[in-house]
Amino acid sequence: MGTAPSHLVVDAVAGEEGVSPTDLSPPLSDVIDIEALDALFGVPGKEEYGPMEVAFEYQGYQIIIAGSDVSDLTVHVAPGDGGGSEQP
Repeated sequence: MGTAPSHLVVDAVAGEEGVSPTDLSPPLSDVIDIEALDALFGVPGKEEYGPMEVAFEYQGYQIIIAGSDVSDLTVHVAPGDGGGSEQP
């Protein structure tokens, strides 16, 4: 089984920052509903919904999670635009 999307995001941002995932502040759970994020991608084989993409800002980075289920996820981390979590 794949890694939960919330864990992939925390690991990726921590890697970009050069810190331990536990050193990120605020924690991801203070910024988004991690249970809802993880539920969106569900479990392996849940491809009936097709590929999905979720984007949000965290720790000054634009986070994009793409894939059809937890076994096939890609997490992209790029510098954010500094505009907070609001989308145009």
